[in-house]
Amino acid sequence: MGKKQNKMKPDLCIYILSFFPIFYEKEVKLFPLLDKKHSVDLYTALLLNHMEVLRSMNPLPSFFFCFDERDKEYLPEDLSMEKAIFYTSSGSNSIPGILIDKYFASHGTNLIICANTIGIHNKEIRKIFDTMNVDEEVIVIGRSNKERTAFVALNYDNPEIFEGIGWEKPNFDTLLSKACMFNNKINILDDYMLINSVDDFKYLYSQLSKKESLTYCSQAMHERFTNLFIEYKDILK
Repeated sequence: MGKKQNKMKPDLCIYILSFFPIFYEKEVKLFPLLDKKHSVDLYTALLLNHMEVLRSMNPLPSFFFCFDERDKEYLPEDLSMEKAIFYTSSGSNSIPGILIDKYFASHGTNLIICANTIGIHNKEIRKIFDTMNVDEEVIVIGRSNKERTAFVALNYDNPEIFEGIGWEKPNFDTLLSKACMFNNKINILDDYMLINSVDDFKYLYSQLSKKESLTYCSQAMHERFTNLFIEYKDILK
């Protein structure tokens, strides 16, 4: 069973979790149909969008970007000054093990967001925190449009819930089944985007053309994504 958090620690900590090297040139994972440069541009845009959302929150929450250790010497300037956690792909320093072992106990609520997610905005994060700032064990799961897990938040320690979760493409039903094994309240939020495939890239293009996307993606970030869309306009037809 999970270990009850000390309710004297009501603060929120957010972790933006990347699952593979995205800046180390020799091992950058190519996004389908994108070349290496534009794959990095896409991953970077998604990361910077998360940063912008987090920095717009008031009060500013604690947050970390979690990177594969192979990216350590290659972070772009926009990210190099941020708090970063580096992990190895296997062993005792794997994610989320290192988060649970070294960070979770220091915070009342811990929110893990997949780095390739978009669609969550600052007011929604605050709402998640408010929902979990109660004297009962709560888990909140964000479900993507393709039945993937976009994010998960807990207000208590429960390392068992993460066992066997494939974090690169985390299946929503798998995590939900795990959550149902414990005596916790479960909240589900819908309609987020995980950008893993060409179809996801096309869907992102269609969603960012809508005015309401400005709630989670600023005009400046729209321009970053638009530059990518222009380069790959042929696959967006």
